[in-house]
Amino acid sequence: MPKAQLKARPAAVSGNAAVLDIRRERGEWVVEFMSEPRNGTERLWFNLECTGAGGRRVRFAWMNAHLCLGTGSAEAMANARPVVRLDAGDWRRVKKVQVHERPLGGHFLTFTTPAPCRRVQAAFCYPYGPDDLKATLKKTRGIWDVEAIGLTGKGRELLRVHAAADKKRPGRPGVYIVARQHSGEVPGTWVLDGILRAVAAEEPARRLRRIEWWAVPFVDLDGAVEGNYGKDCFPIDFNRAWADMPMRPEVGAIQEDLRYFAEGRRRRLVLDLHGPGGGETRVYMMHPRKNAPKAQREAAKSLQECICAQIPEQPPERLGVVPEYGIRWNWRHNLSSWAWDGLNKTLGVTIETAYQPIGDGLWSDRDDYREIGRRLANAAAVWLTRRRKPKARP
Repeated sequence: MPKAQLKARPAAVSGNAAVLDIRRERGEWVVEFMSEPRNGTERLWFNLECTGAGGRRVRFAWMNAHLCLGTGSAEAMANARPVVRLDAGDWRRVKKVQVHERPLGGHFLTFTTPAPCRRVQAAFCYPYGPDDLKATLKKTRGIWDVEAIGLTGKGRELLRVHAAADKKRPGRPGVYIVARQHSGEVPGTWVLDGILRAVAAEEPARRLRRIEWWAVPFVDLDGAVEGNYGKDCFPIDFNRAWADMPMRPEVGAIQEDLRYFAEGRRRRLVLDLHGPGGGETRVYMMHPRKNAPKAQREAAKSLQECICAQIPEQPPERLGVVPEYGIRWNWRHNLSSWAWDGLNKTLGVTIETAYQPIGDGLWSDRDDYREIGRRLANAAAVWLTRRRKPKARP
């Protein structure tokens, strides 16, 4: 066998992959790799780059796909559609994958570049990093102000962006958005990207300009830059660090910023943008658990009605989930619960957007994620500005 010339490694930004083997088979390169858990108990995100392909196709073999969150079954694994970028081209999804049985149990997944190449980058989904955010803010013509509200655990600036509503309306409603509490959940920031663009559009929905918008694009910025997946990371999951005495410096900074946000706003909403298990193929809202306060559950139900009206392509029953799965941390120490308890009954909800094509390939590209963000922004605006039914008098 000729000596391999191909080199494979984690990508320079948001890189994650343990390369196991590089070889040449039937005129193409084969790169075996595993997603790294890094600083946590779960793994899913990968992002690696290869150079020296010499004009050959590259076949990637994701050897621990069966151990990754949400891709444990062959059926879920078959839904995966990673993305690749060939030479100087743009990112695109692979059209098909192959699921293979492991000799002693479990499965692994392979996918091949659609054309020969000299170099290639492969990732579980479209990467989104600080440079992508800068590009979007530049395109939005300065409507978004950027401020550092604190520092990450490794000393990076934790940024919040802000767009003011019509100042002629005192006590205007507001939406506070966070993304990437789990650093590898890139669909959340693509959806946020769509929200940022919708609010800054030349002709946005009238309701959008009646609202004040605040957003933290990267809660776990350190993990996003370094390529960690971030789910159930140590010493504590970011979305389980929302105690009265917060367990992450980033969470403490956002909590303080949320208190500023809540002042003087009678109507408020907090959105927490995530990506779900790796094999899921839908967008949905995570409801409060069954033992949450009734008023919190009712408020979430009314918000889901507004989201359903904006996304009629997906059946309503697929747009809402009441979580019943077990967790490693205190379930009350998440953003949604803290917002309700700590911000005078402010509704906070998690929105999960799949890494994979949604429905029958209905949404699968970056612009599709942005469209989901635009619709979500409209749903939030409708919920915040519509007339409330007066309370019945005793």
